[in-house]
Amino acid sequence: MTFLHFVTCAVLTYAPTWVIYKSSEVSEGGYPNIVYGVIAYALTLFAKLLLMATFLPPETTTTVASSDSTLHLRINLVQEFVKTVIAGLDILGVYMIINKAVGRNVVKIVGIGLGWSLGENLLSRLIPLWMGARGLEFEWKHIQMALLSNINILLYISFASLVYLYSRKIADSLTRTLRIQMAFLISIPFIIECIKHLFGVYDSWTILFIHLVLVVLGAFISYGMHVKYSK
Repeated sequence: MTFLHFVTCAVLTYAPTWVIYKSSEVSEGGYPNIVYGVIAYALTLFAKLLLMATFLPPETTTTVASSDSTLHLRINLVQEFVKTVIAGLDILGVYMIINKAVGRNVVKIVGIGLGWSLGENLLSRLIPLWMGARGLEFEWKHIQMALLSNINILLYISFASLVYLYSRKIADSLTRTLRIQMAFLISIPFIIECIKHLFGVYDSWTILFIHLVLVVLGAFISYGMHVKYSK
């Protein structure tokens, strides 16, 4: 049963990427874009980990955690904010490969979005799934991890769409709007952390639902901008 649980979580994590790939124009020669996305994610992740190790030493959290809950809350939010700032490297990572991608703009955007999602699933979720989903006790967190990966496919495709528009340098007013929208998408984890700590929302399913709502909202706005300005 434990291995079956792992297989179920793995299929739920990776199958949607394959389904979207096969059912979209990316399957018609756009697979290099997925490779670009995976490589860019890996390099960006490495850079972010270096910066986090430099500016967010783990000793700070463990030392203050037991002394003052209010101070601990502030430090947690500050650390999450710093992580969000560091996550801005994602913009650079996508920007560097968006013009090297092949095919029409839709193929570029979807391909890079799928590649970014696949890179995250391979480097950030495969080992936790393998080590955790085969445990003796059933835990919903691995199903939730798989569902989160599906939600993030929409997030990364939307993000790639914004970076694509930004790379075209259409107008200064649009550039400012794009920056705000990209900042919103990058800030979703920070927004969720603020909701958790400020409103006491810690239920994992509720957090997942909030993440879904924020991503759908961001994707809806990104899609509208893409339809309006990509022509």
